[in-house]
Amino acid sequence: MEIIKNSNVNNSGRNKKIHINNNIILLIIFVVLFILFSVFSKGFLTYYNITTMFRNLVTTGILAIGLTPLMISRGIDISFGSTISLAGVVMALLYSNGVNIFLSMLVVLLITAFIGLINGILIESFNLNALIATLGTMSIFQALSLVFTGGYPIGIMSDSFYDLSFNSFLKLPIPVWFFIIILILYYFILNYTAAGRTIYIIGANPLAAYSCGINFKKIRIILYMFFGLMVGFAAIFTAGFSGSGSPYSGTYMLLPALSAVLLGGIGLQGGSGTIWGTVLGVMITSVIMNGLLNAGVVPSLIQVLQGILLIVIVATYEVRSKKKVAY
Repeated sequence: MEIIKNSNVNNSGRNKKIHINNNIILLIIFVVLFILFSVFSKGFLTYYNITTMFRNLVTTGILAIGLTPLMISRGIDISFGSTISLAGVVMALLYSNGVNIFLSMLVVLLITAFIGLINGILIESFNLNALIATLGTMSIFQALSLVFTGGYPIGIMSDSFYDLSFNSFLKLPIPVWFFIIILILYYFILNYTAAGRTIYIIGANPLAAYSCGINFKKIRIILYMFFGLMVGFAAIFTAGFSGSGSPYSGTYMLLPALSAVLLGGIGLQGGSGTIWGTVLGVMITSVIMNGLLNAGVVPSLIQVLQGILLIVIVATYEVRSKKKVAY
């Protein structure tokens, strides 16, 4: 636990303020929620449900981890839900036309990385607002998904694809192991490399970074491309869990992933936040969703609650930011 102590001397002596690390607070919230759902939600604390929850956590987790360095550097992409839908559809079409499933996955990863690159170029090279630019590409990719499928999912009947999505290793689903590898990789990059330090510098003050010789636009374009790659992995696992490429598969992924990143402490103004905070945000949102489903809450109401949670998170962040500035 990180404790920062500020002391002020006055007539009555020394007063101390203790600020608890945000990640500790998030961990406490996760533990409390886990205990509450274990007690009050039937079937929550079972091996099948826990493994299912962790398997479903993978897609949100991969997206949130990919978003973390991008948002730290003051970038944002809201088109990834539609990109997931399009990627799943393309993979299903390739496989249904005789392309090997692993080659189909490779093509999907190249496509989503290219989409991320295009988003980055539109935003950074043409100085477009990130929200507006990715809102536009989101509409395009969703429309393409519907055009390619006619609005119906395309099945992917592959034993290898099924094994990748549902088999376990050391009692953990293979997708969870993949998520752990990505988590370790991103943690190492952000905390122990010059690239990670540069990302934080850009987020703190892009113009100051530029005056020091850092081409922040080029670096953010690269971050958009790598986020696109993470979207591709999320699309592969999403299609694997459902056994199909659906034009609607990514529709409901924007809120959970974005909420997890913001809840984890990555501010909209960039320059701060950690991978562990993001992971805790993912775990909290996943436990809430899984627990509510087990409690019998209908998915449409859960989506309403997700929207409310996102508004509360952003509002809380803005209030805290204004207090810090005032202080």
